[in-house]
Amino acid sequence: MELMSTIATLDSHYLVLDSELKEVNKDCQYLRGLTKRYGAHWDKALKQLRSIKTQKEHARKEVTMNLDLFKLHLPAAKALCKKLQRNGCNLTVEKVENGAPDFVLTVDSPILANSSSPAVQADPLSSTVTLYKIPHDDPAAMPPHITER
Repeated sequence: MELMSTIATLDSHYLVLDSELKEVNKDCQYLRGLTKRYGAHWDKALKQLRSIKTQKEHARKEVTMNLDLFKLHLPAAKALCKKLQRNGCNLTVEKVENGAPDFVLTVDSPILANSSSPAVQADPLSSTVTLYKIPHDDPAAMPPHITER
């Protein structure tokens, strides 16, 4: 799963868990009212709802923790990208919609300009290189001229 879809999925799960918890809390409050009014007949259902509530709260806490970790590491990752760019690694990323690679990466790299890798296409007159990212989970989707190492 890509980074952005992972974050979006976690965010969606958070919204679902939060909504479910609101409903469980309403139901718990309703059952507590029934227990006060009619006695302990509703205790078993209330205990089961509390168990569900605990599970949902734990899952929501895990989602929150993971989203916070993404937020925590994002500034450092952005700073590293800027540092790498200042050190001469200027690159552009193109998303390929109907091709086998997930994306095409073009970079100025004198080291890769003389590469013999089939996943690297170099411009012989400059140090501009095009790299093809190959999906590791689907070897059959690779174009015939690119082989995975």
